[in-house]
Amino acid sequence: MQWLRGFKHSTDTERHAPKPETAMKTLTPSQCPLCHEPNACAMEVAKATGQPVQRCWCVDAVFTPDLMERIPDNAKGVFCVCLQCVQLYAAVDQKKE
Repeated sequence: MQWLRGFKHSTDTERHAPKPETAMKTLTPSQCPLCHEPNACAMEVAKATGQPVQRCWCVDAVFTPDLMERIPDNAKGVFCVCLQCVQLYAAVDQKKE
């Protein structure tokens, strides 16, 4: 679990811990590049359902610098982070302050 980068996690947050970059090969645009769970991206939902794009949750989210640093370089601008990871790293960042 070296890829946890030293932060403590509970059972609830363990699945949202960053995964090794080697796992990026099998990632799809509908998965979070950090935890590989569904990211609920409105654009991906629209593609999958054929429905018009709705306002995405990410428009109102705060993506902290620490969170952005954790996204693998080959995923930046390609894969959306999920809300759970955004919230998890926002909480981690607040604890640092």
